Amino acid sequence: MQALCQESGVSSRSFYELFSTQESLLEDLYIELNEEITTALDETKIRSRATLTEAARQIVGAALSPMLDDERKARVLEIEAVGICDSLEDRRHQTMRLLAAAVQGAFDELDHAYGLTARTDSNDLTSIILVGGITEALVQRIHTPADERSSRDEFLTAIAEVALRAHGIADHQFRLRPV
Repeated sequence: MQALCQESGVSSRSFYELFSTQESLLEDLYIELNEEITTALDETKIRSRATLTEAARQIVGAALSPMLDDERKARVLEIEAVGICDSLEDRRHQTMRLLAAAVQGAFDELDHAYGLTARTDSNDLTSIILVGGITEALVQRIHTPADERSSRDEFLTAIAEVALRAHGIADHQFRLRPV
């Protein structure tokens, strides 16, 4: 803690006045990082004439960019915050549902923009499973030595393609352009 306080230019007393427990610190970080992800998703603009895969990749890239840009954030969100306390665990589950709803909304927009056949799965189970799977893929990525990883672009494209398939979009539709 002393090193953290020294690096950030805060006295340890100020630090402990702001964050009385590890749980409160993690919860505040968790809230801040989720706001960063939400903002990135809200600000994402799909390039005109992007293929369906490119559009899905932009959405996935926006959602994951804060954690790929700084892997410490991924560690906080996906590893350190798990099971710390009931309030943080409740917030984590609520966040998973919110992210799943955002994923569902993004795919509904893609359906409309690319003239896809409507999916029959109207609940968010597919998106919840995707969010959980993406979380695990991100954890595996940060545990893999940097020189053994696929490129960031390959990672995001692979996730986008899996997400498209999970939402019932066939491989031959991946190259579609907006209608």
